[in-house]
Amino acid sequence: MRQRLFSFGFIVLCLLSGSVIAQNLLNNPESVVYDVSQNRYLVSNIGSGNIVHINEDGSQEYFVEGENCRLGLHIVGDILFSACREVGVKGFNLQNGELVHFFEIRGAQFLNDVTADTSGNIYVSDSRARKIYRINPESGTYSLFAEERLQNPNGLHFDAPNNRLLVCSTRDNSPIQAISLVDSSVTTIVNTTLDILDGFTQDSDGYYYISSWGSNSVYRFETDFSSLERHSQHEASPADIFFDKHNEVLAVPIFYGNEVEFLDLPQDVKGNPSYQILHEFKLQSVYPNPFNSRAIISFSMPLLSTLKLNVYNSNGQIVDVLLDGEINAGEYKIIWDASGFANGLYFVKLADGQRTYTQKIILMR
Repeated sequence: MRQRLFSFGFIVLCLLSGSVIAQNLLNNPESVVYDVSQNRYLVSNIGSGNIVHINEDGSQEYFVEGENCRLGLHIVGDILFSACREVGVKGFNLQNGELVHFFEIRGAQFLNDVTADTSGNIYVSDSRARKIYRINPESGTYSLFAEERLQNPNGLHFDAPNNRLLVCSTRDNSPIQAISLVDSSVTTIVNTTLDILDGFTQDSDGYYYISSWGSNSVYRFETDFSSLERHSQHEASPADIFFDKHNEVLAVPIFYGNEVEFLDLPQDVKGNPSYQILHEFKLQSVYPNPFNSRAIISFSMPLLSTLKLNVYNSNGQIVDVLLDGEINAGEYKIIWDASGFANGLYFVKLADGQRTYTQKIILMR
């Protein structure tokens, strides 16, 4: 049998980087969000001012062009809101990209990140003016929300249980601050020694993540900010990160790399400790998904068994045999190296003669 087993910390997917099959439209990508309704990622680009969408098959298209929307993105209902630097905040219909909202903010200098509360208000940080604005889309008005004790505010996250905004800043030794939605008071949650912070997001288990240009890293905070650890190291410039709860991955735009990396979360964060899967035969996961060139296939086997692990194309034909033989009980991770295969839809099938597990995966470069 042919096996490719390995252990890993996190997996990186570089979307369409260096591809000869599809054009890479990413140009200093800053912010990324996931549009569940159409199963795609939307990415803003400081270099071009355009918003790009990446389809399920890996192809890229312009979603919005010529609107100078270069920075933060946030989806509310069927509207994509974007921070447009010194111009204001614009909202685009997710179905067709049409401009449906334009909030011109006079005196804005560098409108950066965007978030929203549960009452429908939109918040945008102005890093250079050291302010945060609140926008009411229903009335079409905006107001200054906070400026006291703020220095270069950047990443925003709405903390619904505590009715507050969480803020990180593009400065040295940036603290994590909170702004009450009741009275706009600013408090410091925790001081850090981290420099030039950009994105701020939260995963399904309540852990917080921030990106730092100072160390080219993403850090993870405990749910109460009592401690932090480095989650991932990058070659350069991790920008406005986003946790995709639909696919359970952390999306990291790499500003100077013109790519987006997807990071699988540690097992303890996902709530999937290994001892839970030792007692059953199961195809655990294939990740990243979508993937760039290598997919990691995880499965468990409680007894000595004969297994087959094959990859099929969309026509139901076997294109690669990864495993065909007897293996001992345990947990396994097998690499499928798809560098010689065309972009598209594939199926991974694991079978032991009595049971079969199948998972859809997408190869895109």
